[in-house]
Amino acid sequence: DDELEHLQRLLVIIGGYIKEGNIEKIVETDIEFHDLMYHAARNERLVGIISNLRDQLTRFRTLSMSYPGRLEETLDEHRLIVEAIANGDRKAASKAAERHMENSEKTLLKAMEALEREKNAKAKKAKK
Repeated sequence: DDELEHLQRLLVIIGGYIKEGNIEKIVETDIEFHDLMYHAARNERLVGIISNLRDQLTRFRTLSMSYPGRLEETLDEHRLIVEAIANGDRKAASKAAERHMENSEKTLLKAMEALEREKNAKAKKAKK
């Protein structure tokens, strides 16, 4: 219950940071949210793997959440996960988490493509 309440509080905090447009604090709090989810899963192997990937995940998370509209989508997806957990619905929580990861991946790829296009456009301009 304490973990669930903490997750719900973090969602409120992230929502406030989204309104402020404070991407640094959003990412910081999002990391805390995910860490709590990993620990709440009681899967030490997962916690270890995630810890080893932390720097890379942070870079990807920042890029993905910088993509237009993704912040609000992420918050909504997190809410669905927490609601399912609160309702004791493992299947819905798992499905919501899977959908969140798929959407995050798609957005990350879009953001990386946009960055590449921007980089190429700057290179073309520099040659002129």
